[in-house]
Amino acid sequence: MVTLWGNYEGISQGSASDSTINSGYQVISSGGSVTSTTIYRGGEQSIHNAGLATGTIISGGEQLVSSGGSAVDTTIEGGLQTILNGGNVSGTLISGGVQRVSSGGSAVDTTVEEGLQTV
Repeated sequence: MVTLWGNYEGISQGSASDSTINSGYQVISSGGSVTSTTIYRGGEQSIHNAGLATGTIISGGEQLVSSGGSAVDTTIEGGLQTILNGGNVSGTLISGGVQRVSSGGSAVDTTVEEGLQTV
C-alpha cells in the first residue's frame, strides 16, 4: 500500500494495490497494473502503453486513460475520468462525477447513476 502526497509513483511491468493518491501522480505503463487505488482531489492516475487499472475509485481527482491503457470497474464518486485516443475503459460507474470520452477513446458498459458522460 502506498499513499502519495505530492509524490510520483511509476509502475512499469510490476503491480501495486490499495494505493491512495492525495495530491500525487501515479503512472501505470509497459505492462504494469494496479488494483483498488483511490484518487482524491489534486491526485491523478495516468494509464497508457499496456498499463491496466482495476477497481479505481475517483473521489475528486482524475484518471487519464490514453493510448494502449485500460481501466476496468472504475467508480467515479466525484472528479473526472478522461479517455483519450487509444484508451479503453469498461464497467465504469458514474455516481457523482464526469466521464469524458474523446475521439478515438472507447468506453463500454458505463452506468450513469448521478453525473455526466460526455462523448
